[in-house]
Amino acid sequence: MSLIELWHSMGMFAKGIVYTLLIMSVWSLSIMVQKWWYLRSAQAQTRKFAPEFSQFLEEDNLTEAINLAENYKKSHVAKVLGGALAEIKPLIQDGSVTVSDINSAERAVEREMLM
Repeated sequence: MSLIELWHSMGMFAKGIVYTLLIMSVWSLSIMVQKWWYLRSAQAQTRKFAPEFSQFLEEDNLTEAINLAENYKKSHVAKVLGGALAEIKPLIQDGSVTVSDINSAERAVEREMLM
C-alpha cells in the first residue's frame, strides 16, 4: 500500500491527526532554526567581544569595558563579564575590597549566568 492509497483510506479523524502532526513538525523546525540562528549570532558576537574586552582590561579602562559589554546584547560572555565588572568597578576604584564585596561580585556573576 502506497502513501497515497493510505491517505485515501484514512478517515477524517486520522487525517486531522496527520495535519496536526504536520503543523507541529513545521513549528518545531522553525523554533529549531530560530534558536540555531540566535546561538550562531551570539557566538559571532562573543568572538568579536573577547579581544576588545581584553584590550580594555589591559589598559585599565573599566568604563569602556562595561560599555562594550552592554553593546553586545546577545553574547553570554559579555553579559557575565559586564555584570561582574559593573559590580566590582566601584570597589576597584575605591581601593577598599572586603570579603562581602567579593561575595557580592560572585553573586552578580551567578545572577548573570542564570539569565
